[in-house]
Amino acid sequence: MTLAALTVVCGCQKETENQGPEELKVIFMTPTEGITGDKVTITGEGFSIVPSENVVTLNGARLTAVETSVTVLKMTVPANKAGTYPLVVTVGGKTVEGPEFTYKEGAYEEKLVVEPLEKTSGYSGDQIVIKGKGFSADAKENSVLFGEKAGVITASSTTQLTVTVPELAPGEYRLTVKAGVQTDASLTFTCLEVPVLKVTNISPTQGHAGTEIVIEGENFSAVASENKVMIGGKNAEVKTASATELTIIAPENELGIYKVVVAVGKQTVEGFEFEYVKPELVYTVSSDVHSGDKLVFLTGMAMLPDGRLAVACRATHEIKVFDLQNKKQSVLVNKYADAHPWNISMNPDDKMLYIAYKAKGEIGRVDPSKGDGQNVEIVVSGHANMMDVKFDAKGNMYVLVRDERKIYKYPKGQFNNASAQVFVNLDGKGEGLYSMDFDADGNLIIGSQRDGFYLAASDGKVTKIVGNGGGSTDGEAGQPLTAQLVQPVATVVDKTRGDVYFADPYNQKIRRIRPGKKGYEDATVSTVAGTGVAGNSDGDGSTATLKMPYGMTMTADGSTIYFSDMENQIIRKISVTEK
Repeated sequence: MTLAALTVVCGCQKETENQGPEELKVIFMTPTEGITGDKVTITGEGFSIVPSENVVTLNGARLTAVETSVTVLKMTVPANKAGTYPLVVTVGGKTVEGPEFTYKEGAYEEKLVVEPLEKTSGYSGDQIVIKGKGFSADAKENSVLFGEKAGVITASSTTQLTVTVPELAPGEYRLTVKAGVQTDASLTFTCLEVPVLKVTNISPTQGHAGTEIVIEGENFSAVASENKVMIGGKNAEVKTASATELTIIAPENELGIYKVVVAVGKQTVEGFEFEYVKPELVYTVSSDVHSGDKLVFLTGMAMLPDGRLAVACRATHEIKVFDLQNKKQSVLVNKYADAHPWNISMNPDDKMLYIAYKAKGEIGRVDPSKGDGQNVEIVVSGHANMMDVKFDAKGNMYVLVRDERKIYKYPKGQFNNASAQVFVNLDGKGEGLYSMDFDADGNLIIGSQRDGFYLAASDGKVTKIVGNGGGSTDGEAGQPLTAQLVQPVATVVDKTRGDVYFADPYNQKIRRIRPGKKGYEDATVSTVAGTGVAGNSDGDGSTATLKMPYGMTMTADGSTIYFSDMENQIIRKISVTEK
């Protein structure tokens, strides 16, 4: 062979060696229908033996290689929407379409896409929201694993899952989100160690409804509404909150000692106690109620619905009325000659003012809404020295007769002589009865001269609650039967706090009966205004001086007591404030 011929032969051999890969072909695929996860075998030419160099897709979803050669690809079908899609194979920059594959079942309506979590850490029991698309609106067709533990899906839509974090040890967990046949494992969640709730102190440890209490401790929520505090089983208002301190307002409770329970999340702590006691009150006496001439021999008092103060004037036999805002006075009820009006009272039922006329032995009434200058209408008579008139919650009328030591009851709507019933009979047990008032529980509290106070229950049963004869001592705390008094000419119950006030003119004092934990049984009698020495000085109740305090009434909110200072011939008031 010549050199030229060898050159040609050699040249041909080298050209053959440099030829590119075989032509890419897909000859057939089996099977051509199925579901996500099925295995298919693709037969053809020009495939790569390197799995990653074969890019095989159905509707854009890539198949996963199981086994590869230059002529056969064995692959796993990816998740896809229901439908029929051509097989697309790309190798080394060449792309061909092959047979179609039909998804029979187990397909999805929309590709699962999961967005980054907004809340990437929290505690067992917390709820997290996973947003995205491709979820099932049927919660049962979705699942979320925190590592290997399943969360509880409490709400689902095609774009959002609400999941409760399961009980987990602290640490980071891979979330596996499944929606039908689709799976996503792109998210992580960190479960935090639950801080231990502690209460280390409360202050103060006693008070009353409305008392502000500071609770110190650890791991409270800084969001006030996320802390629940209960005293005696009743919810307290949480005013402010930080991780170490809560400020709360004590709820209503009866007197006594109650557990304080604090709950944050799933944790509850109790142990500290709070004692409910009556609020300590400050009494301040002043004399700026009215201006003008001296007022002679004022007796009973009552607050009218329009805010004016009605006052009985024994000297003129009238009922005067005082505009407390403008310090003006006028005559509400004209003179009823020689009648001696004593205690007076508003009837909440018919909105009329009732007047006990001592000298006449009669009960009269007027309607304050009809203006000043009225003549009285007499409704009941026949008993000398009618000293007081009051009404219970049902609208029944009660009349106190001093010398008989009796209380007569007149049924609602039957205020006449024929309807009188003896409700209380204390005849033979002491000197005259002088005043009375109902407490918040419907008991009638009755003041008796140089004797004490009696309680008449709604059934008429009578119990002595205060007093050991005539004198001026308040007695021992918690032992009301050791107190002494002279003439309780006016009795007023503070319905807001349960305290009973009475005027004791011959001792120059206004005094208080404060029920204890056992009610009146362990009540304490104290002096709230007056030193026992006659005078006319204002200021703190413990140093102010009075001269024959007589008629008395109190505002409905318990903030002010008005009383007639008979021998000083003025109307004075006591402002009541809580410490």
